[in-house]
Amino acid sequence: MTSEPEGAFLPGPAEIAAVAEAAGLANAQSLQWTVEAIDHANLIDTTGGLFHVHGHSGADAEAADWSSVMKIVQRSELGECEAADSWCYWQREAAFYSSDLPAALPTSLRAPQCYAVTERSSSSWVWLERVADDLVESWQLDDYHRVAVAAGQSAGDQLHRGGPPSQPWLVDGFLRSVLADGSLWSGFMSRGSAESAWTAPVVQQCFDRRDGERWDTLWSRRHDLLDVLDRLPTLLCHNDFHRRNVLLPRDLASAPVVVDWAFAGSGAVAADAAHLTAGTLFFCDVDIRQAEALEATVFDGYVEGLRRAGWDGDERLVRLGLDASIALYQGVQLPGWVAILLSDDEETDVERLFGAPADAVRSAWVQLWDFAMQRADEAVSLSRSLGLSTRD
Repeated sequence: MTSEPEGAFLPGPAEIAAVAEAAGLANAQSLQWTVEAIDHANLIDTTGGLFHVHGHSGADAEAADWSSVMKIVQRSELGECEAADSWCYWQREAAFYSSDLPAALPTSLRAPQCYAVTERSSSSWVWLERVADDLVESWQLDDYHRVAVAAGQSAGDQLHRGGPPSQPWLVDGFLRSVLADGSLWSGFMSRGSAESAWTAPVVQQCFDRRDGERWDTLWSRRHDLLDVLDRLPTLLCHNDFHRRNVLLPRDLASAPVVVDWAFAGSGAVAADAAHLTAGTLFFCDVDIRQAEALEATVFDGYVEGLRRAGWDGDERLVRLGLDASIALYQGVQLPGWVAILLSDDEETDVERLFGAPADAVRSAWVQLWDFAMQRADEAVSLSRSLGLSTRD
């Protein structure tokens, strides 16, 4: 017996029973289940749906409860997402959970347990452990510090092992792939393109001529900053490590659980700390007025984690990784997100996605962009002082 969301294309009894059995449920063939759609922010079309499948098997004393989160990853309409080395390769998350990488992650962070990955012609259904019991729901700065420590410790453990993994479906340099010449984002952000984000009225309202000149300077330096990141210690990064992709148990002895590994691949030290800072601010999960405090909390925690893992490198390299990643992540791309999500002709439910009306999101993003541009200036200065820049 099943209850399904109207219009959803969902698996049948045999598949659900097989997944439940793989998860260790006795009497899986007698499973009674319910399927519920999970609301989620979907900024790229490689996620086809997210569902909570739960129920029980047996009866009376033999009854057992079971639940799973089923994520549909699907082929994108963007041709760029077909290549295994692309930032948005549509099959990456299914490949990640089918591999031994989740089990090989350092113990300070973990991915949800995967029960099964079932393949379709143009999609994969990834069946995951549901992590929902006793989580921290409203994060304070101390919670961000705890997560940053865990991320830093994971990074330090990886650096001690030596180098990131090399599976062909992992992106080799997420930001380099996003901003590669000829890429979707490169074309969209280029000021000389007829389809440029800078032609959108809302972008012109948010950013004046001086802002455009600052952006032009950063855009002209993007390859140098990408080269600088390549010279920093490199490790496996999540590359979307913001508040909404981390589940935090109340039990301080339990590791944070990180979901949504669609962008996983190699990256510079502190890349995930940059996402924990700027990505969280992007989603308006921390008031933009706390940007400096959040950044300081995350940086201090990340360095503390690195030190716990035995990394004794120069702390300025971590600062540089954080600054350059924030600059390339939000300094370069944020005007594009303004055009995509905040234009009057878009039908995006901004308040549902960000928990704030469009005007408030726009105000926060303009301030976040300025914050990111300041990090760009710091990254340029620091890379020169460390002798890592090839440009005067």
